[in-house]
Amino acid sequence: MATVVISLGGSLMIKHRDVGANTVSEGLDTKYIADIAKLLLKMSRRHRLIVTCGGGAICRQYQAAVMELGGSAFAADEAGIQTTRANAMLLAAALGDRAWPAIPGCLDSAAPALASDRVLVMGGTSPGHSTDTVAALLAEKIGADRLVNISHLGPIYSADPRTSRLAHKIGRLSHGQLVHMAAEHDKRRPGEHFIFDALAAKIAQRSKIELHFVSGELDQIQAAIEGRKHSGSIVR
Repeated sequence: MATVVISLGGSLMIKHRDVGANTVSEGLDTKYIADIAKLLLKMSRRHRLIVTCGGGAICRQYQAAVMELGGSAFAADEAGIQTTRANAMLLAAALGDRAWPAIPGCLDSAAPALASDRVLVMGGTSPGHSTDTVAALLAEKIGADRLVNISHLGPIYSADPRTSRLAHKIGRLSHGQLVHMAAEHDKRRPGEHFIFDALAAKIAQRSKIELHFVSGELDQIQAAIEGRKHSGSIVR
């Protein structure tokens, strides 16, 4: 039985459309949430699973609104964290009794859940970093076999494929390469980060956490959870 941490992008839990480099939300995608919960329930019979949920476009809208209304970057991050926890509650509801019955607000309060056989679902914890970092810290804390990052972009690309015709998929890369790419794009602004948070990339590097980057297609997610071949990117 493998221990797998999953970082689920909030954009997959929300119906959306891409407008250039921006993602516009169009309401919650409860069907997809139910479908991925069904897959996770099946996988939880063979693997120990921990899931963090991102905020997606709704999170970025709240963060932008806080800043527009005069709030600080710290306050914008706090607003974003609340949206990630709301998304976590949706997934936990879909998992039913197999989910840990609470959404921990920090890693310390997650300890009892990590010691159980239930699926732990979390959102964000602290301003200044994304749920990718929460996932990386959880993977480091429990010695996970792998961390699976799920997003609507899927693999890692040389550039943003939504805006660059020259973007190409990078199937395999080292932790050092990922850290370099993440650092180039990380401006430490609310709602803005590379496909994987720069801090999360450094945590994965220091503990040599195997990373899998896949799209939201269920067969791709299952393959990554099981450590099998998929069409995404692998970082070792």
